[in-house]
Order: sequence, then C-alpha cells, then structure tokens
Amino acid sequence: MIPVDAVRAAPAHPGRVHRLTVVDPPGERSRAVHGLDLGDAVELARVLGRMPARLVRYAVEVADVGFREGLSPPVAADRVVDRITAELTT
Repeated sequence: MIPVDAVRAAPAHPGRVHRLTVVDPPGERSRAVHGLDLGDAVELARVLGRMPARLVRYAVEVADVGFREGLSPPVAADRVVDRITAELTT
C-alpha cells in the first residue's frame, strides 16, 4: 500500500509531486481533533506491530480544496500514478 494525499504548500505549485519515506516513526505525536489522519494511522500501525519497516507516501500539491467534480489540470493524477507504477515495477 502506498498512501497518496493532497497537500497545501506556500508558495503553492499545484501538481508538484512529493515522495516521502517514513522510517522508524516517532513514538509520540500530537493528535488531530477532527479524526484519524495519516500520522495517527502510522502510529496505530506501529503500536499494533503492523508498521512496515519502510512506508512510502506520495503527496500532490493543490491550490484549492473546495468542493467540485474532478481535479484541475495541474493536479491531474497521471503524474503520480506513473511514478507509483514505476516504483512498484522496479
């Protein structure tokens, strides 16, 4: 499993793809008040002994997170899908 997430950055570069690797995640972290986020899921996997030795996460920068159908052209999923496919096939 390779989680993919949308992230906001300043300055924004919509469509920029980031590849992040989590190795030996920290034991303590702050909790999100709005529910389970990726950090919480990683911590839960670690506590349960289900955390893989290495977790790769992809993040795509976005400029707008409003409600509408589809992705804007700069954030089209093709680029991140191509990178993940290449990683899984090597």
